[in-house]
Amino acid sequence: MTNQNESGNPGSQVETPRTNRWTRLVGYIDRKLQERKTKKQNENSVDKAARRTATATIWMALLTFILAVAG
Repeated sequence: MTNQNESGNPGSQVETPRTNRWTRLVGYIDRKLQERKTKKQNENSVDKAARRTATATIWMALLTFILAVAG
């Protein structure tokens, strides 16, 4: 009698279990944050200034909208 696994194939590898959704979600977020950080580090000064100006414009628009609604 030979020494075989119950699956019938002694050379088959055991599949690694999939990680749960929470772990995959955290890994995805971490990976995207790292990509974004790398992209920002490789930016030149003109692109950085344009990005900051666009962000400031959005914040000013939101503040203006909130003040208009409150008034």
